[in-house]
Amino acid sequence: MIRHRILLAVAALGCTSLARAQGGLDWNLQAGLAPPGLNLNALFGTALELDDGLLVVGSNGKQNVGSSPDGAVFTWRRTAGGWWEPLPLLTPPIAGLGGNFGRGLSLSGERLLVGAPLEDAGGVNASGAAHLYDLDPGGGGWQLAASFAPAAAAPADNYGFTVTLDGDRCAVMPKSNGFPASAPMLLFRRSSTGEWVSDGQIPKPPTVGASGWSASLSGDLIAVPYESADGVTPDSGVVEIHRRGSSGWTLEATLAPSDGPAFGTFGRSVSLDGTRVAIGRGSHGVLGPAYIYVRDGAGNWTLEQQLVPTDPVLGLGFGFSIDLKGDRLAVGSHMIGIAPHPGSAHVYRLQAGSWQLESIVEGETVPPVVTLEGVARDVAIDATSVALGAGQSDIQINPFSVQSRGAAFVYEPSGSQSLEAHPVLLHLWAGGTQQLALDFGSSAAGQLYIVLGSISGTTPGLSVDGLLLELVPDGYTNTTLVAPNTAPLGATFGALDGSGRGLATFSIPPNAPPSLAGLVLHHAAVVLDTSGPVSVSAVSPPSPLQLVP
Repeated sequence: MIRHRILLAVAALGCTSLARAQGGLDWNLQAGLAPPGLNLNALFGTALELDDGLLVVGSNGKQNVGSSPDGAVFTWRRTAGGWWEPLPLLTPPIAGLGGNFGRGLSLSGERLLVGAPLEDAGGVNASGAAHLYDLDPGGGGWQLAASFAPAAAAPADNYGFTVTLDGDRCAVMPKSNGFPASAPMLLFRRSSTGEWVSDGQIPKPPTVGASGWSASLSGDLIAVPYESADGVTPDSGVVEIHRRGSSGWTLEATLAPSDGPAFGTFGRSVSLDGTRVAIGRGSHGVLGPAYIYVRDGAGNWTLEQQLVPTDPVLGLGFGFSIDLKGDRLAVGSHMIGIAPHPGSAHVYRLQAGSWQLESIVEGETVPPVVTLEGVARDVAIDATSVALGAGQSDIQINPFSVQSRGAAFVYEPSGSQSLEAHPVLLHLWAGGTQQLALDFGSSAAGQLYIVLGSISGTTPGLSVDGLLLELVPDGYTNTTLVAPNTAPLGATFGALDGSGRGLATFSIPPNAPPSLAGLVLHHAAVVLDTSGPVSVSAVSPPSPLQLVP
């Protein structure tokens, strides 16, 4: 510990190199998630959920046993220092069934509902099911609390393609591919004894089109979309709002766009929170829009605002995904092969009765990520972060092979003492450079910084002047400390610019040793106050770098 403090002080006194400025970022990439070992078509990131610092990402094509696409759910928790710490992997209750576990996801606090639409529940082919879990407060991961399947199902009902959960209520929806009526939505509630029991059904009207892409539950209300109002006219979707009363679930309102059947499918995405519902109208290559409706005390729903993207490229697929949390809204723009913009999220905030665009968060664009199926296929937001899923993104693994396994990205507002790593993967055969963008806000302007690293992980970390440096000290830490600005490190030691920003790099040459494959490095930035005795004034969360073949 003393040695580390002395070396930091020496570094502060001997500064000779300035970092390049990194300007204009509204949001920083805090974590790029692509777990190693995912198989072809693992679909990691097709569905994701974010709630109060807990992130879950579905990988419904993951092969756990042999070649069966059982699926799995990955979980991360945001630590006090801002690092995303992985929790135990969640796999289906029964392995080897190929159930597409993780295609549907819904998170409420520390309770999780997972859909498995291809599970042969009750021996019926692809009838589907859903499984509910509570997070063990003792660190044991997700614990199975209940499983839901229809009592009488037909083949290919695909229950669990969409699921929704709010506290002690949940709903499991089948995937209907069209007209006429099909299986009903199933609802459940947690009883006073802690058991999960049936809470009724909501039948699919016989005259509407396909259902199952989305649904959203909040308290006594649930939003259920259908792709067409009459089962015939394309892009004429409707969203039904049902309310739970003393006699069960009843239809309260049917919402339809005032601008008619155009510009994508109304209800492709839906998010209900309290007395507001946000509805997306995104389709591949279509410019939205999105709609926000609000409920009055008498149960009447009126259009509060219609949101339209301002950028004709970044707005393609606007509304394909959507997430509403209180006064914050994220609308995903899911695009296919529109280089160099693979997808984005438009982030809005409710201010003075109007939804104002705060920023546009663009997805990862640096090779080897080839986003043929777009970032923001799913999007999630909470008070501090926004997450984008790219479940069908293709990752180039060598000059001749492309593997579709997916990815997810977590962003946080700039100025929050961050170290943005971009990209999060480097391929040994190709070589490349990871940029490490520092942003500590204008209050840190001109202060010295040093970027430290570890190949031994992030916990338990190291206490420096009362701040937690989330790196496990090892030989690489010592290298970054005593030999900054030396290959493979670039500008890892210097002074922050007038905005409190800087830019460091880590580089590897082409055809790097194959033995490095699988190595995960973490870097974190330390800011030094030299106005008096040298002290550490700020520490960033760690950012990862994975070396792959």
